[in-house]
Amino acid sequence: MAIMILIVPFCFFAFWLFMETFHPRSDWRKNFLLSFVFINFFLVILTEILSALHVLTAWGIFFGWLILLIGLILIWLIPGKQRKIKFPEIPLKSLNLGELTLVVLMFVILVAVGAVALLSRPSVYDVLNYHMPRVAHWIQNHSVMHYPSGIEYQNRYPTFAEFQALQVFALTGSDLLVKFPAWTMLLVSMISGSLFAKELGINRSGQLFTSLFIATLPVALTQASSVKNDIHVAAWTLLLATFMLLFIKGKGSLTLLAAIGVTFGLGYLTKSTTMLFMLPLIVWFGFRCIKQYPFGKILLWLLIVLLIFLLINGGFFWRNVKTYGVLQDVGPSSRLLNDKISIAGTFSNLIRNAAFHLQYPWDSVRDWVELFILKVHVKLGLDLNDSRYTSDGHFDIKPPNTDTSFTGNTLHAHLLVITFIIASILLFKKKLPPMIWLPILISLSGYLLFSAVIKWQLFGGRYSLSLFFLAAPVFGLMISKIPWAGVKLACAAALLILTIPWLISINDRPLLPLSKYSSENNIIMYSRFNTIPRNATLRELPNLIDSYGCDQIGLYGTGRAKEYEIWSALSAPRDDLRIEWLVAGTSSAQYNDENFKPCLIVCVECSEDVTEIRGLVPIFNGPPYTVYGPAQ
Repeated sequence: MAIMILIVPFCFFAFWLFMETFHPRSDWRKNFLLSFVFINFFLVILTEILSALHVLTAWGIFFGWLILLIGLILIWLIPGKQRKIKFPEIPLKSLNLGELTLVVLMFVILVAVGAVALLSRPSVYDVLNYHMPRVAHWIQNHSVMHYPSGIEYQNRYPTFAEFQALQVFALTGSDLLVKFPAWTMLLVSMISGSLFAKELGINRSGQLFTSLFIATLPVALTQASSVKNDIHVAAWTLLLATFMLLFIKGKGSLTLLAAIGVTFGLGYLTKSTTMLFMLPLIVWFGFRCIKQYPFGKILLWLLIVLLIFLLINGGFFWRNVKTYGVLQDVGPSSRLLNDKISIAGTFSNLIRNAAFHLQYPWDSVRDWVELFILKVHVKLGLDLNDSRYTSDGHFDIKPPNTDTSFTGNTLHAHLLVITFIIASILLFKKKLPPMIWLPILISLSGYLLFSAVIKWQLFGGRYSLSLFFLAAPVFGLMISKIPWAGVKLACAAALLILTIPWLISINDRPLLPLSKYSSENNIIMYSRFNTIPRNATLRELPNLIDSYGCDQIGLYGTGRAKEYEIWSALSAPRDDLRIEWLVAGTSSAQYNDENFKPCLIVCVECSEDVTEIRGLVPIFNGPPYTVYGPAQ
């Protein structure tokens, strides 16, 4: 059945050929990106329809995509619409040796990241806690409707990245390929970045260096082989900038307007904080439209975009209203918002967020930077970890690392500062086109807005990925101004070499472990092919299920569970086993199934005082899990 996954790329390429044929004079990148956006729009609509009918199964998903493929084929048979199929023209032959070298380097990066994505199992805490468990519950329930959960984030948080993982998991029958949606977002961002650079007036060399800058960002590399959604946020933001610039420079294309609406909607459905980096873009776009077009037409376009936005997010909003009584339940997430917006608090977050990307390998230098930031806070009259502007953890600057949650873009941050300064000087001297101000201002404005609204968090370095994506063309432009081809190639080689730890030795999934960055075994030998769990309870659980002939497993305890470990240990979801949370007193408790009678219960972090749960007693303990079963 795993071969059914091929229907998705078939549909994408069919749509891409359709766009190339009916928009023959467009850049291949534009048609590629439009096809990608509209295919993901279809993915959301298909998921919602199948969910409403409770047929969100592998076959339901497959036939949904098959209908789209057949529909695309039938368009060619409409009288008067027959045209000769036009294939994308990617001008690789026109590249010089230096440019071709950049393409080869980026191909190597994509292959390495793809290998990590393929060979490693989901491992990041957030992924095990709520990203993948919600996917497993949806597949089991044949629906994305809310369900009883001891981890309310599984119901509450936006859903798009997990919709992608859901369809991949369902069509393949395993989690083997669930990381490839994030890998795809990296590829799309590289293409989008190069097109954004082109529309800013940057030459081909600068466009390629823009893509290479994105492809070598450590945060992007760690995200692109995981099921986290931060690379999605940055990708949708960059795509929105690209489509808006294309729209402004064009003639108000309705196709691009629809793409803007879809990108905006998918960005919000991925993560609400996407709006903080998108807002400066929306403001700029609004002013440009008011300047160029009649007010009545702008209102019509705004209505179209809002309708598309609601079509994409309507199901998510409706489920929240049904469960929480609001379009989006942000109450528990309010702890992440600054208690108030102030100059001092914003400045505190600006410099502390910047410090994520100051991960120097020298202890003395990091200590000096920390002391400097401490002195700044003393001048501001703020504690370094003021609870009004700090959420999780205590401020410090970590050494270079390849952890998905804590790594930073140290090299790239310094390169951006240098290129921003040089570009700004040249802009003031009118030696660069004024349009270059756009990536500088929108990236910095988004960063400022984010720091003003969101509290500092220990793992917040990944949130600034949108800034690096939006600013990448400035780096590409400055490198393209270097007149010596050898120096350009040296810069490209340096970027790749200095990125090697994040390519081959991510701390929990290394292709080739480097002792300084990872203590884990090679993923080829361990993570994917050795399916034996490390935890004693998880190793014993399949045997207990067989011994008791159990087909209903209850989950109980704290919301800190790495729940997907349980699903994975049981090779679930599967037809002969049902796994449900036992909850009470929470919003999702209304979805408890009275017919669900677990014969075994896995309790997370249960104390020894809990001697019975629903008539079941402890029969096996391997912290943090305790299994409860029949007394006999």
